[in-house]
Amino acid sequence: MIQDRFFVLTGAFGSGKSTLLEHLRWRGIRGIVEAFPIMLISHDGTAIMPVQSKVDEAGAFTLEHVAPGTFDLNLPYSPEGAYVKSVMFNDREALGQVLDCSAITRGALRIVLGTDGGKVEGVVNRDDKPAPDAKVVLAPADSNRRSPQTVRQGASDGRGHFVLNDVPPGDYLAFAWEEIEEGTWFDPEFMKASEDHSVKVQVGAKSNQQIQLKLLPAVK
Repeated sequence: MIQDRFFVLTGAFGSGKSTLLEHLRWRGIRGIVEAFPIMLISHDGTAIMPVQSKVDEAGAFTLEHVAPGTFDLNLPYSPEGAYVKSVMFNDREALGQVLDCSAITRGALRIVLGTDGGKVEGVVNRDDKPAPDAKVVLAPADSNRRSPQTVRQGASDGRGHFVLNDVPPGDYLAFAWEEIEEGTWFDPEFMKASEDHSVKVQVGAKSNQQIQLKLLPAVK
């Protein structure tokens, strides 16, 4: 069981083989983040091979042979019971931001995983009846905070019930669509037009929020 509120992954990357800057620091959570995947993907679609690494048994990672360019940090999943709290890129907060590696050959990446996330659960209804297989999305109310690491998504079950775990503390807008294309919720104009159909949710540390959502029509 994770007992601390957060822990830190610290590594290095470079255009050539680079040495680790620091090992992972932890308190009683050894092994939880082993093999945690980390990937850099070209932001502008340039034909640059993705760079990937995994946290090793010593709790460290290295991203090697990073070509000059701009990248999105891709973290396919967080360990159960954790969420991405912060991403420091060369001592600057970069959670959800583009990493500009066009003018540097080495750098430091510090990833903080929080363990005090909350839970949001509830039921999706259509005409006062449970709606199964709805796409449920929980997006930060502040559009500047929306990223793959901060948005939570899921689906309602046969009873219209859904559960979203490890939600970073903060203010959110909750939606349930019959169908929607993946990533549409990152479009600021679309989300602004949809806000009136959302349910506002405030998630506290380790909190459990119960909500009711009305099913929205499919977005084509």
